[in-house]
Amino acid sequence: MMKLGAIDFSAFSGVCKSWRSFAVSNKNNFMASRPPMSISISPHGYENGCYLKDSEGRKFKTIIPHFVGRICIGMTSGYLILLCKKTRDFLLVNPISRNELHFPDVPSDDVPSDAFDYTIDKAILVFSHLIYGWVFGLLNRYDHKIWFYIAGRQEWTYIYTACYVHDLVAFKGKIYILDVNNCFHEVRLYPTPKVTSLNIESFPKPRFDHHPVFVSSGENLYVMEQYPNIPPGIHIINYGEMKCVLHEKTGEEYAFFHNNMSYDVVILPLESWADLCSQYKQYKQYRRYAFADESGKEKSFRALAWYFLHDCLKVNYID
Repeated sequence: MMKLGAIDFSAFSGVCKSWRSFAVSNKNNFMASRPPMSISISPHGYENGCYLKDSEGRKFKTIIPHFVGRICIGMTSGYLILLCKKTRDFLLVNPISRNELHFPDVPSDDVPSDAFDYTIDKAILVFSHLIYGWVFGLLNRYDHKIWFYIAGRQEWTYIYTACYVHDLVAFKGKIYILDVNNCFHEVRLYPTPKVTSLNIESFPKPRFDHHPVFVSSGENLYVMEQYPNIPPGIHIINYGEMKCVLHEKTGEEYAFFHNNMSYDVVILPLESWADLCSQYKQYKQYRRYAFADESGKEKSFRALAWYFLHDCLKVNYID
């Protein structure tokens, strides 16, 4: 079983009850051992096919139900985020399991329907322990609001932010935002929605020509500064000491997987897969934000989207 690809693993687990039980009990080990898969998908919903390609070049097609007439604006927790520009409702689909989650249109009447997708900076899907249901969050740069659709309440709610919010992330039971001044905040939805500022020592200073982004990967939450044509600055947030630590001081090396569709990055320890350069040579990034190690081996790879099985097939929870 450990020699199977991701799609074959899904088929393996569906053969019978005993095989499924064996697959489920070994799922975490299997997913952690699989390199990422690249995703190809029609950005404007002209067809309902989605293609996943593994590190060995094998290509798999999966049918996305109800995709025609929608556009794909990103990914969250293993789900493709599909937006209907006409009705402004959201359909989230897992391309492997094909599980679907539906969220109605956001009550933001000041934004024309044909421009609504351009106002969405970030979208996250999390599971709340308190209500035992899904929460879908949208960062809307147009009106300084973070919108949430909370399952069970059947309505959107929002938090107004005085400063322009640049990024939104869910990490280890919490939701965090990063504003234009590089201030770090925690977002709480219960009992009433509010934003609490956190004082993080050695946090990157703001610059007029770029903004850092959050990267949640594995057990770490990173703040990544991206500059043209030079290696990115990586800071790890240490919650125990409430400070940021430059990754150079940790002694670790990283590989960077850039997602064109949602303009974000996934960071992985370099030792995760030994020969990334040969496995992903077709995705090598020669232009902006390219990054190589001292030997010249490429560590920066770009695709429309990357599907990380060990991260995307687990649920992000909030307390």
